[in-house]
Amino acid sequence: MSLMLEQLEKGDILISCKKNEHARTALISHALLVANNVATPSGIVIQFFDITTLGFCKKYFRQSLLEKWSVFAYRLSGNKIIAGQAATIGNFWISQCPHIIDGWHIVSPNIYSISSICSSFLGNPCFGPKAIKYVTYLNKTCQYNPPKEFTPRSVQWFSGVICTFLPIALYQSYLGVEKSYRYMAIDAKKSLPRDLAIYLHNNPSWKFIGNS
Repeated sequence: MSLMLEQLEKGDILISCKKNEHARTALISHALLVANNVATPSGIVIQFFDITTLGFCKKYFRQSLLEKWSVFAYRLSGNKIIAGQAATIGNFWISQCPHIIDGWHIVSPNIYSISSICSSFLGNPCFGPKAIKYVTYLNKTCQYNPPKEFTPRSVQWFSGVICTFLPIALYQSYLGVEKSYRYMAIDAKKSLPRDLAIYLHNNPSWKFIGNS
C-alpha cells in the first residue's frame, strides 16, 4: 500500500529506512511518532517527534521524506484516544525539557545515547521484569514530565535513549503495565527500530497503513 502524507494521524508510529529496504529487516533505520495532523488552507501539516544525535526533536514532516526514504506507517487499531494521549505526552515532555526553537524545529539537546545503539543491538527487546518495572515508573512519573534520562545531567552511557525509545515510552507512559501487555509489550531501552516494526507487524492491535 502506497503511503501518502495526508494519511498520517496523531500517534502513528513510523519506521524509516533506505529505499527498497524493509522496516522489519533493515540494519539502519529510524523510528518516529506523529505529533500532529492539522488541516490548513495550504494543505495538511504533519509534525513528528523523534530522537536523533541533535536531541529530542519536534519537526515538520515533508513530502520529500517519503520520496527519499522508505517509510513504514503503523496505527493502533480502533483507539484514537490512546494514540492521541501518547502524542500529547510527547508535547508535555518537550515543553518541560530545556529546548531550542530553530525555525520550524524544536530541539532538546544532549538526550541521544550513541552507546545505547550497542546495547539495543545486542539486547533482547522482550517485555521482561526490567522493562515492566520501567513501564511502572513511566506511568507513575512521566505522563506530564519527561523521564529522568532526558535530563542532561542524568544522561548516561547505555541509558537506552535511541530513536526507538521515544514511541515505545510515550505509549507506555499512558498505558501502564496492564495495557502495555496488549498494546506495547516491548522493552523501550533494548529495542531497535526493526524490533519495533516486527512487534507492531505481529500485534493484531496494530495495523499497517502503508509505506512509501
